[in-house]
Amino acid sequence: IPGSGVDLQDFPQTPVPTGRLEFLFAGRLLRAKGVEEFIKAAKEISRIHPEAQFRILGEHDPSDASYVDISDLEAFGRGPNNHFSGAVQPTEVAGFLERCTAFVLPSYYREGVPRVLLEAIASGRPIITTDNVGCREVVDDGVNGFRVPVRDPSALAQALDRFARLPAEARQDMADAARAKA
Repeated sequence: IPGSGVDLQDFPQTPVPTGRLEFLFAGRLLRAKGVEEFIKAAKEISRIHPEAQFRILGEHDPSDASYVDISDLEAFGRGPNNHFSGAVQPTEVAGFLERCTAFVLPSYYREGVPRVLLEAIASGRPIITTDNVGCREVVDDGVNGFRVPVRDPSALAQALDRFARLPAEARQDMADAARAKA
């Protein structure tokens, strides 16, 4: 996998939690990272899977117009199963990954390989990301997660639904494939 790499010892694999479903988004809260698509997909999936949890964490710069409006993030966080955690220390990311069921990054940002995707697969978490430069190199569609078109919250919601309907064993198989790829 191209990119800066991560130390696998810093992101140990733990079993995928069962009994609850939590989708985690982490990254700079830029529009191009797909935060708005994540919020729209979460709203759609909440109607189908009311038990599903959605968490957003990342830094926000209110002086930069390329970031999502903070009021949208705060409104999202007021949902019954939604959490807006804001910025966290880099050392805290592993704990959030351990508690999630799948990691979601619907980015259309023109970048290299997102470090957070590498951290997610190192942690043994299935990923749902876009068929975008840098992201597509990390996911083997249907093996360690799902790949969706960019800027398509409906396709993202379908992938989240598809993941939610998987039995626990299939989710763990994806997690094991993610760690093996890392």
